Amino acid sequence: MIEWQEYVSRIIEDSTSFDDIKLYFDDIREEFTVPPIIKASILMLDKMIEHQGPFNVLVFPERIQSIFIFTIVKLLYNILEGRIDHDYDPSSFQKGDRLRFENAVVEFDSIEETNAGRKMKIRLAENLTVSAPISFFPFFQHTTAKKLSTNNQFVEAKKATEKKLSQMSSEQKYIKLLSDHKTHMDSSIVNMTSIVNTKHLLNKCKICGQGIKEAILVGQADYEGNVKNMGAGQLSGVPAIVFASDLYAINGMIEKGHPVQSIIIDSSKVNVIFSQLTELDKLLRLGLPITCVTDVVNSFALQIFFDRGFNLWRWDQNNITDKLYDISPLSADLKTKHYAKRNVDYLVTDGGEISTAIKLLYAHRQESQTASANMLKLFEKLFSLVIISLHTTVPFSENECSAVQGSLVECELLFEKEKMFLPA
Repeated sequence: MIEWQEYVSRIIEDSTSFDDIKLYFDDIREEFTVPPIIKASILMLDKMIEHQGPFNVLVFPERIQSIFIFTIVKLLYNILEGRIDHDYDPSSFQKGDRLRFENAVVEFDSIEETNAGRKMKIRLAENLTVSAPISFFPFFQHTTAKKLSTNNQFVEAKKATEKKLSQMSSEQKYIKLLSDHKTHMDSSIVNMTSIVNTKHLLNKCKICGQGIKEAILVGQADYEGNVKNMGAGQLSGVPAIVFASDLYAINGMIEKGHPVQSIIIDSSKVNVIFSQLTELDKLLRLGLPITCVTDVVNSFALQIFFDRGFNLWRWDQNNITDKLYDISPLSADLKTKHYAKRNVDYLVTDGGEISTAIKLLYAHRQESQTASANMLKLFEKLFSLVIISLHTTVPFSENECSAVQGSLVECELLFEKEKMFLPA
């Protein structure tokens, strides 16, 4: 049996489809490859799904950068490995479809079978029709734009791209592969996380020199499950990734028929999950791969996942080897190093009053799912206060006590308003 150090070394030295990916954050201003702890986690997750089941929890030393990079690289890995299919098939276009290439917009007419082979016919502005072998045309993307381009605009866009292609590095060709199939994905990874934080990270992160939203179609689901394009422009199609702020949105989009390949949940906000357990159970019944990702600080209230058969992998000082840090300029890298080099003692204490509060809230969670908006707000506030109390390691300051008391007063007022509508 090989030693753990050797096993980790083998994993991060294995050749993968994402080894050449270069990432960049505006506030770091230095390109870096996929962090080894992220690479190891993605490859180990494959083994966990294969041998232990589709429901898994990963715990990183750091949260924000680690979860974001894990999600993006896992997405690219799934695309490159064919788990999210990206088949470009011009014969699937319908007559009248608007198609975009760079800044040029055309209308699809038909595919013709000729003695010289298959030809594609498109329509441009001024009712001009162009017919040529399919190989002559660039990769088109679905769009909702209405105004057609002139022949000159189309030709100029095609010439400019062909010139760029002849000068592209292998990294740039990788990005072109993603861009060419931007609106031709057959399913999405769905990530439940903070939309505000995600938009901030998406805007400052680049893959091989190109913005993420330029390379892939990124979607956002609202609370009813409607998916809209998060990027600029008028492209349409199945996004490679969809971000959602809660489990209601994910179930909503699935009920509306959106094809989902797998789900990643930022489980650091356990109070949100607590208040949506019915929705989590709905997702579990679908059997899709679900990965919950969090950091050490937020990893001690995960029993709701273990009760539902989730497997756990926790990166800690016992398994983080020196091959997993001192590699990138990320603050997550430094945090991983600090965490690996120190011993952390976990002190388990009794908190009877908090346990009682959780049991009471949990007992009424089913009722809360069908309650009014005010009752849902009250329920989530109370859950939030309980989780904050669970995580607190030092007594509340005077200001924190005042804030908690203010929240409890607000909850009491909400309850008084709703009390007359509750069953006796």
